[in-house]
Amino acid sequence: MSIAQNFPEIRPSLSLDFANTKKLDSRITFSRPTSAVYYDGQTVTKAEENLLTYSQEFDNASAGAWGVVSTSVSANTTVAPDGTTTADTVTASAGTALKYIGQAKTLSGTYTFSVYAKAGTHSIIQLFFGGANPAAGAFANFNIAAGSGVVGSSAGGTASIVDVGDGWYRCVFTGDLTGGSDVIVSFVNSTSATRAETTTSTGTIILWGAQLEQRSSVTAYTPTTTQPITLYQPALQTAASGVARFDHNPVTQESLGLLIEEQRTNLKPYSEQFDNASWRGYINTNTTVTPNQAIAPDGTLTADLIQPTVAGSAATQISSDVGFSASTTYTFSCFYKLLPTSTNGVFTIYAYRTAGIFTVTVDLSAGTVTAILGSATIQDCGNGVYRVSATGTTGSSVAGVSQLAWFSDSSGDTSVFVWGAQLEAGAFPTSYIPTVASQVTRSADSASMTGTNFSSWFRQDEGTLYTEVFDSGLNPWAVSVSINDKFYFRQTGSTAFGVIIGDVGSGFTTTLPVKMIGTYSGNTSNSSANGLTVQTASNLTALPSGTILNIGNYNGAAFYQNGHIKKLAYYPQRLSNTNLQALTS
Repeated sequence: MSIAQNFPEIRPSLSLDFANTKKLDSRITFSRPTSAVYYDGQTVTKAEENLLTYSQEFDNASAGAWGVVSTSVSANTTVAPDGTTTADTVTASAGTALKYIGQAKTLSGTYTFSVYAKAGTHSIIQLFFGGANPAAGAFANFNIAAGSGVVGSSAGGTASIVDVGDGWYRCVFTGDLTGGSDVIVSFVNSTSATRAETTTSTGTIILWGAQLEQRSSVTAYTPTTTQPITLYQPALQTAASGVARFDHNPVTQESLGLLIEEQRTNLKPYSEQFDNASWRGYINTNTTVTPNQAIAPDGTLTADLIQPTVAGSAATQISSDVGFSASTTYTFSCFYKLLPTSTNGVFTIYAYRTAGIFTVTVDLSAGTVTAILGSATIQDCGNGVYRVSATGTTGSSVAGVSQLAWFSDSSGDTSVFVWGAQLEAGAFPTSYIPTVASQVTRSADSASMTGTNFSSWFRQDEGTLYTEVFDSGLNPWAVSVSINDKFYFRQTGSTAFGVIIGDVGSGFTTTLPVKMIGTYSGNTSNSSANGLTVQTASNLTALPSGTILNIGNYNGAAFYQNGHIKKLAYYPQRLSNTNLQALTS
């Protein structure tokens, strides 16, 4: 006999399919006085992009790669900014000519062209764009002499130059390049040279890491070989106050249902500004923090880059003082992404006050975490972005320095993008709460049915409640639904108060979503979860009059789901044990 043949003949008098409808039933009263974030399952943002091919191989003359005019290229002559010997030397030929290296592209719109450059025996270069259209006549001049690093004259856009150490500069030009047909790096005599100016200059320059992006700001360098790269990642959305969140898995885009969370506070200011002194106030060992280098999970250019200053030979760490309280459980979380050119993906996050609170090893290359002390989680947020959390409890003493190390690499080889740090009092991470100069509190989600919206489907003397939730690791069976804070699910052996529908048993937490059902009549209740053996309890000694359905909380909203409710249904009848197992299988 199939499972479907054991389904009840009666239809539910209340059926809420949050995951599929992605909206609230009109009978539900919902509130949350503050905004909150979620994934909508459809919005993505452009992350890394490099429209050039062979971005580190200027000697490559393959179709669509680099062309040289009155120049020659020697490959892999110099240590590049990433520590590898992959930078190329470009030598200008003798005579009066336009001397350049370039790559053919058809351009339409606003682009940002960047290249890492270092002076050889020549130190003035020009970035310009081929094409007859005046907008394509944009150019900028740069002095890349060590200790100079200035932008000279430019036209048709904006230019900047960044000192990246060891005589290297990243030269950047942004403009409307519509009509352009090439991106070009040329030799010029001075920083006041005109576009595509011929020159008598001879000598050498050193180039590495060219990048072309169709946007108005430069991002961290992404290397290419045979193909251009354009990568996308899921984008966190913000629900305004009073708007329910129908969350999704950021990678699979699966609809998870209605997200209900308790109130939480992000205790750490400047959650997206890791170059701020509040983060680096305690210790900053052998590291640099460069702000706004990559596209963050919310789609903005606000992810910061942490890099070792002495790769491979010295430990790197960034820590800060934190005001931990005694005998309190804390969870720290942050979004991390490995720099594409990083040689290692392993680092540690830890916290202590007198004694250790948590210590977690993170391996971004493998997408794993290992809790040495406390507990940890890792969530894949797409395109190499992971949200890592670490949880631990302080001791009874709070003497000494409170330290939170949000990045600690013993090898000095790991470079990562970071964004969205959160420190909250609690045993698990909740959705991200952005902060600036002070702590920020996200209010609790509240959803309920009262009055005739409730009484129209509820039956006092007998009935059956069904709920399907995505386990957040917290006892979802205890808080997924409650009627007058009395009828709710609990796991076998747990302590509960009030009147429960029934013990749903144990052993189902590895199967998601968790399907739970409980039926009541007289002074007994039967319940099941994920098709397991029906549990019976004779505990309904005093059935209260039902007047309200609380969705995702119970006990006067003191306990919250802190997770997702996919479905919720009520049958105005006590269903059979066979029905209970069939509906949850």
